[in-house]
Amino acid sequence: MAEEKKFKRGWVKNVAIIFLAVLLVLTFFSNTIMNRSLPEVAVQYTQSGTITAKVRGSGTITANSSYNVTLEQTREVATVAVKVGDTVSAGDLLFTLADTESEELKAAREQLDALNLQYRIDTINANAAYSDDQKAIADAQDALNKAIAKREQYSGSSSVEIAAMKSEIADLQEEINSLKNKQAETGYSGVTESMLKEQERAIEDKEIEIRNASSEQLPALELDLDRLNEDYDDMKDAARYGEKITDAENDLAQAQAILEQLQANSTSWAEADAEVATAQKALNDLVYQLEQKQKVDGSITNLNLEASRKKIAEQQKVVNELLAESVNAEITAPMAGIVTTINVAAGQTTSADQPLAIIEADDLGYSVSFSVTTEQAKTLTLGDQAEVSGYYWGPEIKAVLTSIKNDPENPGKNKILNFTVTGDEVTAGSQLSLSIGQRSQDYPTIVPNSAVRNDSTGDFVLIVEAKSTPLGNRYIARRVDVQVLAKDDINSAVSGGLTTSDYVITTSSKPLEPGMQVRLVEN
Repeated sequence: MAEEKKFKRGWVKNVAIIFLAVLLVLTFFSNTIMNRSLPEVAVQYTQSGTITAKVRGSGTITANSSYNVTLEQTREVATVAVKVGDTVSAGDLLFTLADTESEELKAAREQLDALNLQYRIDTINANAAYSDDQKAIADAQDALNKAIAKREQYSGSSSVEIAAMKSEIADLQEEINSLKNKQAETGYSGVTESMLKEQERAIEDKEIEIRNASSEQLPALELDLDRLNEDYDDMKDAARYGEKITDAENDLAQAQAILEQLQANSTSWAEADAEVATAQKALNDLVYQLEQKQKVDGSITNLNLEASRKKIAEQQKVVNELLAESVNAEITAPMAGIVTTINVAAGQTTSADQPLAIIEADDLGYSVSFSVTTEQAKTLTLGDQAEVSGYYWGPEIKAVLTSIKNDPENPGKNKILNFTVTGDEVTAGSQLSLSIGQRSQDYPTIVPNSAVRNDSTGDFVLIVEAKSTPLGNRYIARRVDVQVLAKDDINSAVSGGLTTSDYVITTSSKPLEPGMQVRLVEN
């Protein structure tokens, strides 16, 4: 019985030992596996040091003066002669407008017709004794209207179209001359298909003769065959050049016909325009003569007639000006500068006062601006020179801080830095990156830039806290809110709940959240 009890105690003891051993092994492996799955982090001690703050930013270079190119009419744009980035001089062509009657011209004509009608009524009512003169004036007005209608039948060809067609004709003529010279070099002209076939037969006959010739005759015959083949190649080249010459001459004839039509249209419009001017003068003369008669006779009774005639003359001037602008209209640059914006394309219709393009003057200087925090702005002084970043910009590009103003989008926290930019290579529309600030300052707490994180509540760092356990230390990431006082390319000076004994997390193999367990990078 005692031995049995002793056996049972031994058995229980062994089972307990085995259980504890298994439990220890499982605990060890579970901790090891879990530890390997934890985010691996690199840490660094906080330290004191010096920060040389750099304020960095970038912006688009703009000219200090710009001009909006606009129209007073609703018109269709025919061609756009410039592109964004082009440098233009005053008077350079920007746009051509389609030959069309604008809405403004139609409205001006309707107003003119209404004024003329009212004038006739007022004149008749004023004094019926001048009916003959009034009829003559009415006939002159009709003649003017017919002359204007006749002029509108013609589409005056623009100087741009005529110049382009002349250039095309010159190119075609040059091509024809070049082809004729090449054809002359072959020694043949006017080669026909029958001539080529005849030459082919001569070659075939010579080849037969060679096959039947003796060895003594062979060299001379082969030489003849080579000459026949060379002549044949020259004849084919001449025929090919002849075809190209014919095609080019046909194109030249078409181009000349188009040019003649363009010139004829332009001439017809000019003649019709002269008729309008003549009819306008005749009308004005008759109106003036009637006015003189009425003044001499003292029979004019309606003082409003004088005002009506002035309105008619003024409105007619408006119509004539709008009509002149409806044909061969060109929009030119009012000033020298760089085209920074184009708002229309060929075929689009503009509205009155809509900016067609923006030209930035190239003689009034350039500037660039960007937004920074108020704290950053406090470290800067007007007149500071910024460093230009990027290899594209050479050392001749200079940027000087000229103003610090509130940022209208966030006036409480941000400032707008404005720099005057000078240099031979400065152009409006280019992107420029700057860094400014040279003042160094000592700070008690400095951490790597990679350690500073931020979210909706502000800036913070994660530090590592060690907790002792039966199986060793465990490391937990804890959040510490900070305020960034200054920073350079490597470090940030911060204030907050950090101490010099804290380990801050600089990098992590996985995304981190405060309270997560981590493992340190093994060195």
